[in-house]
Amino acid sequence: MIKISFAKKEDAAGIISVLQEDLVINKAKKDIAKEGFLVYPFDLKEIKKWVSAKKCIILIAKDYQKKNVVGYTLGYNLLFWKKLKARWYGGISAHKEIKSLLINNEKNILYLRHIARKKGFIGVGTELLKSLLLIAKRKEYKYLLCEILEHPIKNIISQRFFRRFNFKRVGFVVYLDKFVWGLYLCKL
Repeated sequence: MIKISFAKKEDAAGIISVLQEDLVINKAKKDIAKEGFLVYPFDLKEIKKWVSAKKCIILIAKDYQKKNVVGYTLGYNLLFWKKLKARWYGGISAHKEIKSLLINNEKNILYLRHIARKKGFIGVGTELLKSLLLIAKRKEYKYLLCEILEHPIKNIISQRFFRRFNFKRVGFVVYLDKFVWGLYLCKL
């Protein structure tokens, strides 16, 4: 049994623990295709700062009995993401309408950077995303946007997961490291 709530600074170490378990560099190759993965880490200092930032929504899932963090979501207002990744817009390849939507609706788009869970906690990601979608609507976001790695490794599990929640691939973005990320958008 799990409990979903907003993250607090004291949850930061638990979030980092989940992050470390889900990073692609810490997974066996056989597990990557079955479980999905995260690519870019963040540190304890960053997550503690983001927990109290108004432009961030960070939810955690805690094991009801042990009270430890077993999953999290990390979402930013798109304007906040743009400040963190200034070159992001330059790497986007999408139809004019989508680019226009991303540029002209930054305040109304929640960028989902991560959703992760500890191994063995089946269904936690689903509950976290359902909660995030409800909270995003309450906060009057119109869209939820995420990126899913397509090259050099295709994160098929994440693609399937987000499609179940009506996310549509609307384009892609290429970063300086040459990774190709599919852009997935969900209208709320």
